[in-house]
Amino acid sequence: MAQKGLRTGVETAIVGAMLHDLFSAFADLRRPQVLLALVVCIVTGLVVLFTIPGLAWLIFGSIQTFEIAWIDSVISALAVGGSAVLAFLLFPVVMTAIVGLAAEPVLDPIEADYEAYLPPQQPVPIVTALISSLKLILIAGALSLFAMLFFWTGISVFVAWVINSYLLSREFVTMVAMRRVPEKAVDEWRRRNREAVMFRGGLIAVLFAIPVLNLIAPIIAAAMVSHWLSRTDIYELATTKPPQITDSGPDLGTPTA
Repeated sequence: MAQKGLRTGVETAIVGAMLHDLFSAFADLRRPQVLLALVVCIVTGLVVLFTIPGLAWLIFGSIQTFEIAWIDSVISALAVGGSAVLAFLLFPVVMTAIVGLAAEPVLDPIEADYEAYLPPQQPVPIVTALISSLKLILIAGALSLFAMLFFWTGISVFVAWVINSYLLSREFVTMVAMRRVPEKAVDEWRRRNREAVMFRGGLIAVLFAIPVLNLIAPIIAAAMVSHWLSRTDIYELATTKPPQITDSGPDLGTPTA
């Protein structure tokens, strides 16, 4: 009984911290740099949202598999409908992968508030970022195809939510932390804190499921995770440490010529 009460208390604390970070993320939208990234994110989201079904219509609409016109029409409609569902399932991850390639305009002004307490940034090579984004999209594609098997059942929405919760929690923690911590260390930290990570992934997946809000969900999620990680021990895993804090401010070391 005591153990159950302790677990409930931990989960309540996680939810409370999540909501605090979420409200802080919404407040960050007023920052000029974040506001500009917000506009880019909305435009990108609209392009992604309509491109996949549009391409499917062009491809399948021109394919004739039977000589009977109405059968071709039904097949094309089903193909486009399936593509639209797949686009809905893939939208959160594709958006996250794209935004992750240019996260600096969002994260830099937010992390500037506690920059003195964080280790220095380690530039992530563009090739590494591209490979990471491509890997995420491929995994998401495979899992989304699996989720479509449950499309005609009552648990399809739940399956899609669980899949996106896992993928989004994984990607946003990696996106934010890898700016200062090696990827392998981030992976190990994420596994040790999988419960807290999945809780936040679940909330992020909900943001992506709400129409209109899903267009700016990547920005909100990145800001929310940034606020959260700044309070954790993940940055202790960095290969370079933050400057020592003294009464007169951070010790930036002895200037060199």
